[in-house]
Amino acid sequence: MYWHLIKKQLLLFIRNPHELLILLGMPLVLISILGFALGGIMQSESPKIEAKVAFVEHGSSEQGFELFQKEVESKSIPDAAKVELLKGAEAIQPIKVLRDEIFGSDEMKSFFSLESISPDQLEDVKKNDDYTAIIEVPKNFSYTLLKSIFLKGDDVPSLTLTVNEGKSLSSNVVEDVLIEFQSQLTTMTRLGQAGVDLKEVEIGDAVEGDITSVSSREPIGSIVYYTVGMSVMFVLYIASSIGSFAYREKVWHVFDRLILANVSKTVYFSSVVTSSIILSFLQLCLLYGVTSLVYGVHWPDLFSFFVVTLCLSFAVGGIAALLTSLNYRAKSESFSGIYSSILVTVLAFLGGSFFPIGDLSETMQLVGEAIPNGNGLMAYLKIFQGYPLADVASNLYWLLAFGAVLMVIASFIFPRKGGEV
Repeated sequence: MYWHLIKKQLLLFIRNPHELLILLGMPLVLISILGFALGGIMQSESPKIEAKVAFVEHGSSEQGFELFQKEVESKSIPDAAKVELLKGAEAIQPIKVLRDEIFGSDEMKSFFSLESISPDQLEDVKKNDDYTAIIEVPKNFSYTLLKSIFLKGDDVPSLTLTVNEGKSLSSNVVEDVLIEFQSQLTTMTRLGQAGVDLKEVEIGDAVEGDITSVSSREPIGSIVYYTVGMSVMFVLYIASSIGSFAYREKVWHVFDRLILANVSKTVYFSSVVTSSIILSFLQLCLLYGVTSLVYGVHWPDLFSFFVVTLCLSFAVGGIAALLTSLNYRAKSESFSGIYSSILVTVLAFLGGSFFPIGDLSETMQLVGEAIPNGNGLMAYLKIFQGYPLADVASNLYWLLAFGAVLMVIASFIFPRKGGEV
């Protein structure tokens, strides 16, 4: 009987062209409209970066080396060891590398314009909005660094970065370059303290390559984004349709006849939940199948795609269970109506179906991750970009937990005594 009840729900959808038009036709139309009309917003090309960077030295590298040289000469160590220490220190010129070989390289010159300024000009430069960032080298930076590397000093020096918040993209790139540079300095320090010969090691080796917008993963185009966005939005309508159909069966006395036929309410309720999961899964697969044929949206890992689709369908099943129970309790379809007419649109907006919410703020992104359609959208986009299934495990666990919690709540709300139905 359980599978017959599921078959009945599936046939109700197949024989209802209005529902099929909303669940399959409308998302395809919106994918076409939004994908082509708003394609310019979703360009995958790397944004042009032009950063004017001020470089301030409080002191000089030469003075730092002279201080280090004096300290080495004052040590009670063999002269041969002193010569080797000074040769190694002379080979490491971190500030020169940062200024000339990293920011001054041919690759970086197309993105950064580095300007050396004196400490007296620092306050004026901070008030000048033309500058993207200011890099400050503290006094005795080279001396402290060399001492830390070769004489096992306790202090590790740090550079100071001041950024222009109005130029967040280019300032973030400057910050990333400095983080990589600082990481190499830390590595050099540890190697030197471990007794490794640093004369053959060059600081600037790892800071190479091209600058890309975010990562080397597959970029997301407008058609792909809105295919996912509209799909995770319209799959939410499955829940309201299931909730409405289930309540109409009560009005049409189908539910009463099932009870008289000795079908338990648990079996009936479970069939409603299962049919909503199956219908959600089929709807998503059909939508992605059509877009694959029409727009060439191909998933790099079908297994991961099916796993994400199943977890999202399970979450929708939880919503369908809750709406069914609420409709039965309220003795009307009002909850399904409010959900489909208002709540789905709100969830779609917050979940990023209409535009990338991550571009607005981190708060909006957190809100998007806290709702099923937004969580599913992020998981789908990661899978499309080639991320392994393990990288979206947290999204999948959240979807499963969300669906399970709603199902448990719905099972307690669903009327159990005959008189309540």
